[in-house]
Amino acid sequence: MSSPDSLENAVGLMATLDNEGKKVIQELLSQEAAASEFTSQMHKYTSMCWDKCITTPGNSFSRTETDCLQNCVNRFFDAQKHIIDSLLSDRKN
Repeated sequence: MSSPDSLENAVGLMATLDNEGKKVIQELLSQEAAASEFTSQMHKYTSMCWDKCITTPGNSFSRTETDCLQNCVNRFFDAQKHIIDSLLSDRKN
């Protein structure tokens, strides 16, 4: 958590940047936000796949649970790839 002084210092530093520096900072913040969103989605899908696939937690997964988890996670990555490809395609057009 940032203290008011460190936030004030950051705002002061931003004011001294030229437009190119501000664009770099904005891009970095955008990348961090995207990484945070991806992490959040991973936690969501991990929880969803766990709830869907694991019937009785134990020392190891059954073959059915393992197959279910692999399939669930693979569908998540397929969906993420499709979304990214669509966004990149839209960006090019």
